[in-house]
Amino acid sequence: MSAFIVGNDHIDLILTAGLDLTCRGGSPLRWHAPEEPEGEGDYERGEVWGPTAIETAQRRTRTLSRDTVESVGLMLLAQNYASVNHRYNKNEWAPLYRYRGVHHMPDAVQVLKALDCYEYQACETPDYAETEAFDFCRALRKRMIQKLVGYSDAKWEWTR
Repeated sequence: MSAFIVGNDHIDLILTAGLDLTCRGGSPLRWHAPEEPEGEGDYERGEVWGPTAIETAQRRTRTLSRDTVESVGLMLLAQNYASVNHRYNKNEWAPLYRYRGVHHMPDAVQVLKALDCYEYQACETPDYAETEAFDFCRALRKRMIQKLVGYSDAKWEWTR
């Protein structure tokens, strides 16, 4: 199957799902920007973390909000373009992204399917697993799975 650039409607759906988590009384969607370097003092032998770990985590943490939604959408599109460019040896740039939202929020299954589609199109770069887009998708996928019917009632640890 070939890689393609997803449409703005597709990105709008993914972002609306992320924003909707906060609107329904939950915590905002957060993820890490892995390209931000770790601090030298983030880890200390024999300790849970080092003296600079909290500062580094705060610097690397991104949050989806009404203020950040368009920059996050552009980040997602830029990774999609990088993927298609890598796959087909092109050099095209992502256009500016303008968030329009989705008026009827689909269920968690549709959002998960949209994430699968996006990631299939965006994963062609060799470093995809180290990108912010990857971390964003992983964070949203985890939150969408938690919304599936029956998830909260299932056992945390399975025993016979």
